[in-house]
Amino acid sequence: MCEDTSLFENDAQGHEFRLSLVDLRYFNPRTAEWEKTQNVELSSGKASTVAFKSKIFGTFSADMLLLPPDTIDFSAVFLNFAERLRSNPYALTVILCLWAILILIAIGLRRMDIQDEALVTIIQWNYLPLVDNNPWNTAGYYMTVSTALRSSRNLTSTPYFNMVGSEGDTGARILNDGVRKNFRRGTTSHFYMTTPSHLGNLKRMTVWHDNEGTSPKWLLAKIVVQDLTDNKRYAFVCGKWMALDREDGKVWKRLKAQDEQTIDSHLLFSELSLRQMFDDNLWFSISTRPHFSRFNRVQRLWTIGALLFLSMIVSAMFYNTPAGKENSIKMGPFTFSYKQVYVGFVAAVLAVIPAFAIMTVFRKRSFRYEERLELSSSTSGGEKAKPARRLPWWTIFIAYGLVVAAILSSSMFVFLYSLDWGPDITLQWLLAFFIGTLQSVAIIEPLKAVALAGVFTFCFSRGGRKSLVDVPAAPKPTVVKEYDIPIEKQWHNSSIPDPEDVQEISEIDKNGDRLKLDRRLSQKLKTWSVYIGYVMLILILCSHNFIEVSYRQSSYLKSTLEPKTKIGKVDDIWTWFDEVFIPKVFPKYSYNGRIRVSYLQKFCDDEYLYRMGLVRIRQVRSNEKCKTFEKFVGYVKCTADYSTSTEETREFCKGWKPYSDTCFNENDDIDYTFKYFTSEDTEAVITNGEHAIYGSGGYYIDIGPKQSAAFRSIADLRTHGWINNNTRAVFVTFMGYNGNSNIFSYVNVLFELPPFGGITVDMHVSSANLYPYNTAWDYIVLFCQLIFIVVVIVRLVLLVKNGVVTKGKVLCTLTFWATLFDITVCVVAIVCYIIRLDGTITAVDKIAKNPRQHVSIELASVMDSAYLAAIGVVCFNAIISLLSPLTFNYHFHLFKVFLCLSRNTLLSLCVGQAIVLVAFATVVYMFFNMDQWELRNMYSTLLFLYRVALGMFKVKHGIKFLDASGILIFTIFGVCVSVITINLFVSILNDAFGHAQVAVKKNKKHQFDTELNKFLYWKLGNFLQALTMSCGKTSTDAMSKYTAPEEETSDRLQRIQTMKSFENFVFNKAADVACHEQQLLRTYLNWSRRLPKKSHLLSTCSTNTDETTITYYDRSSNFTLALVFPTAVSNQDVLVHDMDVIKAKMRNLYPCDKSSVPLSKMFKVKTNAKLRKKNSVQVLVVDTKPTNLPELPAFIVSSHDMGKTWEATAASPASRVTLKHSPCVSAMIRACPTHLMAISCELWPNVPDHCMDRLEMHTISPGGGTIRLRCNNRVVIAADKHSVDEDVDICVLEEEWSPAPIITITATEDIARPLILSIPLNMLDRGENPKELIILVKEGDLKWQKAPCKAFKEHGSIIFTINHLNRRVAKKILVKRSEMKMNLSATAIPDHYLRTAVTAVCNSKLSRKWRYLGKSLGIPVIYLDCVDRNNAPLCSEEKCSFVLHEWCVRNPEVTVKDLDKCLQKLGFPQINRLEKYI
Repeated sequence: MCEDTSLFENDAQGHEFRLSLVDLRYFNPRTAEWEKTQNVELSSGKASTVAFKSKIFGTFSADMLLLPPDTIDFSAVFLNFAERLRSNPYALTVILCLWAILILIAIGLRRMDIQDEALVTIIQWNYLPLVDNNPWNTAGYYMTVSTALRSSRNLTSTPYFNMVGSEGDTGARILNDGVRKNFRRGTTSHFYMTTPSHLGNLKRMTVWHDNEGTSPKWLLAKIVVQDLTDNKRYAFVCGKWMALDREDGKVWKRLKAQDEQTIDSHLLFSELSLRQMFDDNLWFSISTRPHFSRFNRVQRLWTIGALLFLSMIVSAMFYNTPAGKENSIKMGPFTFSYKQVYVGFVAAVLAVIPAFAIMTVFRKRSFRYEERLELSSSTSGGEKAKPARRLPWWTIFIAYGLVVAAILSSSMFVFLYSLDWGPDITLQWLLAFFIGTLQSVAIIEPLKAVALAGVFTFCFSRGGRKSLVDVPAAPKPTVVKEYDIPIEKQWHNSSIPDPEDVQEISEIDKNGDRLKLDRRLSQKLKTWSVYIGYVMLILILCSHNFIEVSYRQSSYLKSTLEPKTKIGKVDDIWTWFDEVFIPKVFPKYSYNGRIRVSYLQKFCDDEYLYRMGLVRIRQVRSNEKCKTFEKFVGYVKCTADYSTSTEETREFCKGWKPYSDTCFNENDDIDYTFKYFTSEDTEAVITNGEHAIYGSGGYYIDIGPKQSAAFRSIADLRTHGWINNNTRAVFVTFMGYNGNSNIFSYVNVLFELPPFGGITVDMHVSSANLYPYNTAWDYIVLFCQLIFIVVVIVRLVLLVKNGVVTKGKVLCTLTFWATLFDITVCVVAIVCYIIRLDGTITAVDKIAKNPRQHVSIELASVMDSAYLAAIGVVCFNAIISLLSPLTFNYHFHLFKVFLCLSRNTLLSLCVGQAIVLVAFATVVYMFFNMDQWELRNMYSTLLFLYRVALGMFKVKHGIKFLDASGILIFTIFGVCVSVITINLFVSILNDAFGHAQVAVKKNKKHQFDTELNKFLYWKLGNFLQALTMSCGKTSTDAMSKYTAPEEETSDRLQRIQTMKSFENFVFNKAADVACHEQQLLRTYLNWSRRLPKKSHLLSTCSTNTDETTITYYDRSSNFTLALVFPTAVSNQDVLVHDMDVIKAKMRNLYPCDKSSVPLSKMFKVKTNAKLRKKNSVQVLVVDTKPTNLPELPAFIVSSHDMGKTWEATAASPASRVTLKHSPCVSAMIRACPTHLMAISCELWPNVPDHCMDRLEMHTISPGGGTIRLRCNNRVVIAADKHSVDEDVDICVLEEEWSPAPIITITATEDIARPLILSIPLNMLDRGENPKELIILVKEGDLKWQKAPCKAFKEHGSIIFTINHLNRRVAKKILVKRSEMKMNLSATAIPDHYLRTAVTAVCNSKLSRKWRYLGKSLGIPVIYLDCVDRNNAPLCSEEKCSFVLHEWCVRNPEVTVKDLDKCLQKLGFPQINRLEKYI
């Protein structure tokens, strides 16, 4: 028995205890494994050493499975305390600096906390009422408005909103309390809003601002609303800019309400991630707090301090790995290792637990004299809010005690650890601590935020949704009363601008078209910049591989080791060792014949390549398990081909004799060459040879380090027949380093001995910069590599998020898989680089410790090749991605569309070609495989035929002899592959290119952005013009629309600005008077709040069980209008404006012709869309007709689409009633209209007297049927079954007209269901196309309109549908030739593009404003009046064609750009947006 105590230290120590789990094993040479045995027992252990007792001799190892904290040698520290402190003051300096920084920052943060307390006193975080709240309102809501961190620092514009619910809306309201400065960057503002009645379930909200001031841009995060009636909470999430020069360029947003049940996963994940990342993050929430919190800034700072010091002590406790035992990278004075990353990570994780306890106490504790408020709803169904459970107020002392204890104890022990370690380890530990802190801030905290957001989103979605719509609590229960707001700050909702008006005015003021183009162009350029930056990053990484230098070094080594003669047998291999390899790799003599010094003998023959370690010769063998032909058994001996199943793994004695204990001499190195070793011992990788794939195990010997030792080893191997018939491959490997180029070279010479005879030599030399961090440029590349890793992680996170958000729908797109492939290749490149670097560092460390051993960097070499391939693919993808931003150019965009449209067809063609190629390869392989080297296997045959198909070389150059069958096969192959396939490919390209050209012009998905392209070149031209200092115009006429207008300002803008100035003047005067008469003005304002806007009519509402009557009065309190609804409606829901008839005519809203007389003003009705879809409404309009006019039938003319189309409803004589002592015209219309007025006209307007003799009376019954006119039996009116509920009489009148008669129909009752009308085409000219005819309809004395129906020609008649007939309203139907054909002919407008643009304008909705367009184009008013008063039936489209034709005649040089400029000046859409009307 022997006792090994050589590692045990004898110096005395105090009683110290340390828990370690030690695993003790010995190496069994027979099994080549580490085994446990009872012959070895653990004796004692201390620190990092152990002592054990053994009954046997051998090799032993001990592994510590549990890494315990390190201990401090207090006796050594205090024995020489002063000297240790002088030599190692680094830790103490860092601790004192941290203390000073924390104290200084705490002073500043304390002042901010005092300001916060003062703000709490003036209700900074309380729910203040809006300035336009009405004291008589009954319903209340809490509103929490969150402004994003990237918003303007101080918002100067004024926000407004309109909230819509199921039972009504708030109307336009101002989002201001008149006390605080709200909507600062990264803050949350709280408001209390009241409404006259409960809005029901909230549906949506429109938010906008007036775009005033120096910083009007607003990035709204979200608005959370709590309904105090039923305690429901709604979230209106925005997250978008409201600014002219950001995103969509709009200053208003329409947000959809989402409660706890309707919040989707995408929204929930994004909001929770932002909250965890910023609001709940210690590092980011010190400077600003979004809303009231009990966890103030000073407490957050000291919690961070405790977290830092806890991280320090934890990292010091586990920083006990002895120096020099781990792989590291040295950069200047710093050394980076895996241990530093590991210790930093462990410290950051373990320090979070006590820090979390401190944060919990600070967040959950109550104030000392806090009063708790229990909120309950005002309704019986309201929920009662439970008071929050909080810790006692005195627990704050426990939290501060934990902070002080953590900081002081950590500081003391860290200081003692540093004295025990010494200066070198202390500096390394400080670097590890710095890395751990960076990991905590940059990695752990963001990952924690994303992880918690994911957990709450997918596992605890209910709690996450509840927290998302949670309304933050106020610090005080009191709420400021309405009357505490200064009188001059109280607001009239009548002065709130409309969001669309604000948008239009802002775009006119700031040249909105140019801002939109600038915004779109900047987005494109940002994308392009990102692509270019990413490409530059990849190119920097690729440039760090010295490929040219590596190639030259590899070429030199190959030429140096090239055999002098061809190797065809085993003796040639030994000759190569003796004459080439050993003299070149182990040189002994210089070029002049002198013996080299010992130092130079470590280099190869060129004295530049340093030989790292010994040279390894390895072979793989096949066993004799093969079977020959039965007749030759006993005569012929065979050996199997090499494979994983036939590989020899047995152990042998010298000369490949069977193994026995007597023949094996463990002290002779040659005996070990006949012993099999696994891949773990050889440190090799699988090799793909020409004849087989060889494994990584085998039999090996290491030769060197001197030439004599190498010759002796080779001689011994040759003597004992180490290479024989069973040898299938011999590997000769070694590693070298060139200090001049910093290039490592791995040499692998492979000799293959196939079973069919001969020897194949393959010399593989791989040279690379495997240890790249030496110069300053290398550090820059390292920084770029870290950026690349971050970019890959961000791309992967975004890709996963996109997949989760779309619920897997993105998996069906090609873009997703292309991005996933690119990210996968990036990850492969990163992993290969790390493995390569680790393998190189390991090899260098081994050589530094023991140069007399073989070191393999084969794995590092393979990983380097894989890394180069992966980074090459990444670089290829990055450069190809530059084509995407280049779609500014039309040809690049066309190429992109072409690839998109033809990818499926091209893929099918490639698959078909591959099938044909495989089929021919099979035939060719079977015909010629015995004679031709190029056709030795199926893979080579495929490659050969593919090269022939591409025309890389001729068949006769590859195949020496071709018979008739061979010529026939290759002829068919050439026809099928080279002729037919190429023609198909060209045909597919032509067809796809044609489709791409059409798609670019007509398909919106692939449409080319011509306007943005022109704008880009215009800006480039201006930039180049500015660089060359050229004079003259800065912009061409074609691009003048992009320049800001200097003198031209629209009339509408001037009117709006004048009205705005007048309103501001009046309001300022009222505010000045209010300073002296506050009480009087307060009473007036409270009364005016109940009034509608200044342009609204005053209204009263009366409701009974069946209906609701709303009566409207003008400004003189005279009765004007009454609306009777069949349901309960509030007068606040239906607002009515009045407009003079003259003003309506100026605005092109007057719908009637010259035969009618207006009986009232024009009324504009404003209500919600839901009310417009309800049942019919009775209208009573006061008759203001002078008494001297004759009595004519009265009609109510109404529009339901903002004046685009009109319909007339007859008022019978019995409907002329008297209401409130005023004669009224009454009618029942189908729904609540947008515009209405009363008129009077003849029952058959504009019908000659002689035509009244042709009037016919017919009856339509519920059974349906067909009616033919007696005067013209080709005029047919058909009614389906149940078209009417009872018999209805109709009067039909026919007037002669060309090419078809005019039909006038009047019904005694309303006919809501369609009727089919067939009118003969009597006078259609020969060759005239019926498609050039149009159908016009005129109800009563309304203007002619195009019929909204489809028609078709059959047997000389035109057949179409009449949608409805109103009672006693004459409806005229006319089929006529369109005047547009003559006005827009090629003779009238020769320019094709201008004629096309004019046609699009006439066919679009812009034609309804033909008079306004004519004035803008400079057409005289006399001409416009002539067009309007023309007795011929003309619709608005035809009138617009007359106007534009006159403009083209007066201005023969006008172009499309001039028309486009005029349309943009009027605020109309551009020409390119009217394609569908061509």
